[in-house]
Amino acid sequence: MFGSDETGEIDNWQYNNTKQNFFASAIIKTDFEKDFNINFPVQTTTQVSFDYRKNEYKELDTWGQTLPLNPPFTLSSTQGQHTALDFRQPFVTYGYLVDQRFDFGNYGGITGGLRTDYSSSFGAGSKPFTFPHFNGYLNLNSFNFWQSIHNVVSSVKLRGAYGKAGIQPGPFDRYPVLNLQPTGNEVTYTNQTVAKNTNLNV
Repeated sequence: MFGSDETGEIDNWQYNNTKQNFFASAIIKTDFEKDFNINFPVQTTTQVSFDYRKNEYKELDTWGQTLPLNPPFTLSSTQGQHTALDFRQPFVTYGYLVDQRFDFGNYGGITGGLRTDYSSSFGAGSKPFTFPHFNGYLNLNSFNFWQSIHNVVSSVKLRGAYGKAGIQPGPFDRYPVLNLQPTGNEVTYTNQTVAKNTNLNV
């Protein structure tokens, strides 16, 4: 392990990962014929949502060397205590989702919407990233012309969709770090030329 002698060693690895998630959504549905007495077979569905997520990872790795001959054998009873890693990684993201859907009887429908996300990976001054999506469908068997071949093919639905998505980078990927570089028998540090993963779009 860490110690170079054979006098005994205690390793203590502590991991803690805390996740928080809050999701609120409001959905409004209307029917033109039933709600507004309009002789037009249209139903609408409107969704507005808010999503908040927080994750905090902590790790503390300690070890002690040279144990006594008599118990108790605890970390504090070793002659030397050391910290191998003391690490904390917070991450917060939140966003809004808006969707609007129209259904025209049994004939077809269209849906459009977008999601806008903020991420702590890009810092407090970063602008949100927006991802739109659209889709539509058409039930050919609901039209009168389909009745002539209804006995051959009972149902056909055509659907098309477009969407844009993204992948979150790591919590600290936007920060340049020092790279290790061997120089002769020693190790030197060099500056990183660019930050990592600064684009969410794929």
